[in-house]
Amino acid sequence: MMLHKFRRAMVNATREPLWGEVEVDETWVGGPQAGLRGSRQLKNRNAALVIVAVEKRGEASGRVRMAVIPDFKGVTLRAFIQQNVAPGSTIYTDGLKSFTGLEQAGFRHLPSTQPLQSDLRKGAKSAVPL
Repeated sequence: MMLHKFRRAMVNATREPLWGEVEVDETWVGGPQAGLRGSRQLKNRNAALVIVAVEKRGEASGRVRMAVIPDFKGVTLRAFIQQNVAPGSTIYTDGLKSFTGLEQAGFRHLPSTQPLQSDLRKGAKSAVPL
């Protein structure tokens, strides 16, 4: 009963969407499955697929929106972004192709991809902070 009261108290139906610079990423929550490696873990996975959007405020993080989603499809990801981020905002994502089409939806989109390992050895800058 207390958990339900906390959840109800934390929801603000009139909350404003995130705006400005917003970083969006998707991931599995639930950890690896014992005995399975690589993409085999995706079959019959016992984990939740989630998408998270975080406002960037300089070197700090701002407000956050998060949801469980059914798939990685572009329609699903764009629907979450349109529901939770103000149009005109700058969206930072990884290089997942499902994020294409954000410009047509009214956002500035800046995808970031990690260089190949061979390019990193040659001096290319990593997209992941050290």
